[in-house]
This record gives sequence, structure tokens and C-alpha cells, in this order.
Amino acid sequence: MTSMRTPCRNGRNSAFANAMVSKWLPVVSILILCLPVACSHLAAPDIPKDVQAEKIVTGIVQGDSALTSFTCMAKIVLAMPDQPQRFFRVAIAGRQPKWLRMDLLTPFGGSSTTIASDGSHLFADIHSSGEFYERPIGRGDLSRFTGIDITVGELLDFLMGRIPVDKKYIARMVQGATMDPVQVELVDRRAIPRQRITLDEKYRPIRAQWLDEHGTPLRTLMFSGSMTIDGFVLPETIQLTAASQMGITLTIQRYNPNPAVSVGIFTLDGGKRTNER
Repeated sequence: MTSMRTPCRNGRNSAFANAMVSKWLPVVSILILCLPVACSHLAAPDIPKDVQAEKIVTGIVQGDSALTSFTCMAKIVLAMPDQPQRFFRVAIAGRQPKWLRMDLLTPFGGSSTTIASDGSHLFADIHSSGEFYERPIGRGDLSRFTGIDITVGELLDFLMGRIPVDKKYIARMVQGATMDPVQVELVDRRAIPRQRITLDEKYRPIRAQWLDEHGTPLRTLMFSGSMTIDGFVLPETIQLTAASQMGITLTIQRYNPNPAVSVGIFTLDGGKRTNER
């Protein structure tokens, strides 16, 4: 009986694979050699260190480090597109890093609303309606009340005459700025400006802008006027405007630096009235 030979399928596959490797190996080798060159064009530019800009930014962020708490009275103006401005008198107490209390005062005395933060939660007690809200602290903490993306920590910095800066950005001096005494930019790893700060002749911040990756301002902060209290130089007026044209202006009327502030005032107890968490 004659035996029939089964074709060697594995042998044919091996021959085909070897042929394909021989055909494409030179192409793959060229691609591998070219890859580092291509990646070098996509890598972030090497941004030189700007010592002067870094020093200025450190002073902006730290301000006078001896100022750690305050109480003040202020007038607040809220501006909204196509709506009348709203005016409030407010008593504010603040303590670093994220303790804040604001009492919106009625024309006849007393508080109509209390907003507070104990560093981990944000509270709102609306006395007239009995509503009480509590939520974890996070990005845009105060946007519900101001219409602007702003955190408790940022508002505290503003009220202490400081400008918050994202540490992941790189500081550099703005070249050729003739309209302002001094300008510093904070750029990302792609050298795209993400924040621009203007200072007066004494290197005190008077204006700051936060920018998107296309250079469009997201928020603009203005410090105007100045007052010196117990050696601390502070802005009289703080104005923050968003790209949406929502705006808040705080005019300081009385300011008490470094008072003895109990942390207990920054926590509100709503009992069973909590509407939201």
C-alpha cells in the first residue's frame, strides 16, 4: 500500500515568514533609526532658567509671610451680564491655609447668609430661608456664590495681597514690555504662557491674568490702591473678572491683620437642615 505524504504546512509558513522578514527588515530598521530624530522635534523646548523672574514670583507668592490671618469689613459688588449689579456688605475672617468665614450683613444689622470653610468642607447657611449646604472643598469652591471659578485658598491669597501661582509652570521675564514697569510670565513645558503678572515699580503685584493654551484670558485680577496696616502693604480694592464677564469687586473698609481667630468659627453646624453634600 502506497503511503501518501501530508504537506508540511509549518514548513511553508516558516518560509513565508522568513521571506516577509527579509522584505520588511530594511524598512523597519530605517524607521527605528529615524524615530529619535522625529521625537526630538516633538519634545518640549529647553526653557532656560530665569533667576530674576523666579525671585520675583517667589516674592509674589509668599508676600509678607508674617501675615497669616485677618479680619476685615468690605463692600462686595457682583457684576453679571445683562443684569443689575448686586451690592453687599460683608464681614470676613480668614486664616491660612484654607479657613474662611464670610457673613453677608443685612442693612439693619445681623447676617443674612454665612459662608465658611474649615479647610476640608465648604458650608453655606442661608438664615432667611433656613437652608444649609455642606460639600467637600475643591476646585471652584466659591463659583456658586460669585459666578467665577475661584477657590477658598485663592480668595485668601487675594485678601492678603498675594497672587497664587501654579508651581508646575516656569517663570520668565516678558521681553519688550513698554507699557508696564515689570511683567512676568508663567509658561508651561511647551513654553506657552499660562499666567501673566504685572508689578509696579516696587515689585508689588497690581494685575494678573490666567490664560488658556491659546493665550485667551480666562480670569483677570486687578489690585488698586494700597494701604499700610501694622507694616503690611495691602490692596484697597480687589477686582476679579472672568471671560464670561462675571465679576466681583471687593473694597476693603477695615482690616485687622493677625488677630486671634478661633478655628471654631470656620465650621458651621446645620444639624438636620443639610440640603446637599
